Amino acid sequence: MGGPGPFGAAVRNPAFLEWYEQLDRVTFHMCMHGGKRAKNTRLLASQGLYTALAGECDGQHEHEPWRITKVGTSLQYDTATEAEYPVLFCKRMANLLAESVQLQQPPCNATITRTSRRILGHHTKQAPPLVPEFSKILEMDAEPTQANHRCLASHLQGQTTEMEESTEQGHTVSPRQQDKKPRKMFRVGVQQEPQDFLKAAMELPHPMSPQGVLPATLKAALFDNLTDHGPDRASQKQAESSGDNQRDGQKLGEA
Repeated sequence: MGGPGPFGAAVRNPAFLEWYEQLDRVTFHMCMHGGKRAKNTRLLASQGLYTALAGECDGQHEHEPWRITKVGTSLQYDTATEAEYPVLFCKRMANLLAESVQLQQPPCNATITRTSRRILGHHTKQAPPLVPEFSKILEMDAEPTQANHRCLASHLQGQTTEMEESTEQGHTVSPRQQDKKPRKMFRVGVQQEPQDFLKAAMELPHPMSPQGVLPATLKAALFDNLTDHGPDRASQKQAESSGDNQRDGQKLGEA
């Protein structure tokens, strides 16, 4: 404490020391948050931010042993691999942080993948798939239960009914009609059958096929060299090269 450098100067500041002492010390075993081993971990954070993560191993799962593995001519320590935070732990930290700042959750129940963003009309730089995963996209008024139906977006507002349009125009409607609201819609992708997907993939030309990316002159030259004319042309080139070497030798001898 108090050594050279910015941190050493800061710890001599009473205001910094007061702030530092008020930080939460959250201690837990990483195996409780997706880790493979009972690694004892401590976080310093704002008061109450990550308190929910605290907790020791409950003993309800198995742990991988700590090992030193020889990889080629070097040694790999499991302590180094455990330095990377597990995905589950990162998600829990992000959720707690989002709650602390009252960050609104996205309206889509499904995972916001690139496919979902594209279906929702959001900008994405992802190139279209060579073989589409879905044979068609549907909008349904109930969550799909079929195995090959995948929910891409939910809680989409359906179209306004004729009764609601009448209400907006000032027409009188019954109480039963007034209760009707825009429907909640589900955008659903119908996955292709495996045999259809495989058939489309087998018929698809390779995106980097030489037939499509090489210039015509280069393809003609390759074809000429790799067919009947190839050996003759190679012999001709070899003879020309040998003659050039002889002429170069003669010129050196005359010099």
